[in-house]
Amino acid sequence: MMYRQSRWCTLWQFALLLFLFASSGHAEEGHAPLRFSYPVSDNPVFQHRDSYFVSLLKLALEKSGESYVLEPITLSAMSEKRSKLFLRSERYNVHWLLTSEELEQELLPVRIPLYKGLIGWRLLVISDEYRDKFSNITEPGALKALVATQGLGWPDTHILHSNGFSLRLAVDWSGLLEMVSKHNVDYLPLAVNEVWAEMPTLKAKNLIVEPNLALHYPSAYYFFVSKAQPEQARVLESGLRKAVSDGSFDALFYDNFGDDIERAKLEQRRIFRIDNPLLPVKTPLDDKQLWFNVSQTH
Repeated sequence: MMYRQSRWCTLWQFALLLFLFASSGHAEEGHAPLRFSYPVSDNPVFQHRDSYFVSLLKLALEKSGESYVLEPITLSAMSEKRSKLFLRSERYNVHWLLTSEELEQELLPVRIPLYKGLIGWRLLVISDEYRDKFSNITEPGALKALVATQGLGWPDTHILHSNGFSLRLAVDWSGLLEMVSKHNVDYLPLAVNEVWAEMPTLKAKNLIVEPNLALHYPSAYYFFVSKAQPEQARVLESGLRKAVSDGSFDALFYDNFGDDIERAKLEQRRIFRIDNPLLPVKTPLDDKQLWFNVSQTH
C-alpha cells in the first residue's frame, strides 16, 4: 500500500512539474518581443519613397515602450491590392496603405493618418503654354470644364470622376506626362509631397506647376495589419499617439515634407475642396491634431 501511495505521489509530482514547465513556457512566450515585418522594395526609387514610412514605423515602436523585433522583407515592386493579400496571408504583418472601406473591412487599420492628409492636397501640372488658360479660373466649374489625366486604377481617378471632373486615363507615368505635354489633356493633379521631386522631368517636357490653384480632398494613409494580429495594431496606435502628443510625429513629418509645403505656398492659392466618396466613415476627421492644415506654420 505504501509503495502504491509513493508511486502515485511520484506521478503527481511529475505531472505538477510538467504543468509548471508548460506554464513557464507560455509566460515566456507572452513576454516575448512582438514581431513586426514590413516590405522593402528592391527598387531604390521606391526605397527612397518609403523611407518616411519606415522611419515613422520605427518611431511608433520606440514610443510604444513595448519589446519588439523589426524585420524588413525584400520584395519586387507590387500594387497595394497585392500587398493586401500578402498582409492577409502574413507574408509580412504591417504595411502603409491608402485607406478605403474595402480595405478596412479586410484588415485592421491604425487610424492615424501617416501623411497628415497631405496626399489629398493636389497641385496642377500643366503645359507652360497653358498659363493664361488657368489664370482666370475662379470656381470649380471652370476647372471641371477642362480635361485632367490620372492613372488607370488610381483611387484619385474615382474621386475626381465622382466630383464631376473630366478625365482621360493613362496606364503609366510616362503616358500621363505625354498627354499633358502634347496637349491631349489640360492638367495632371499631383500631391504636394510628390510633385516637386518630379521637377527635372517636368521641365524637360516644358511642364510647370500651375501657381494659383489647388485641389483638396480628405485622404489618409494608415498602417494596416492582419486581423489576426490585433496586438500589433494596439502597439502601433499607442506609439503613434504618444509621438503625436510629444511632437515627435510632427517633427518627422515636417522634416520630410516641410520644404515641399513651403514651396507650394498653399496659403496664397485658391483652393477647391471636393468630397472623397472612398473615405471610410470612421476616419478621425474631427481630431485636428492628426491633419495638416494650411494655417499651420513650421
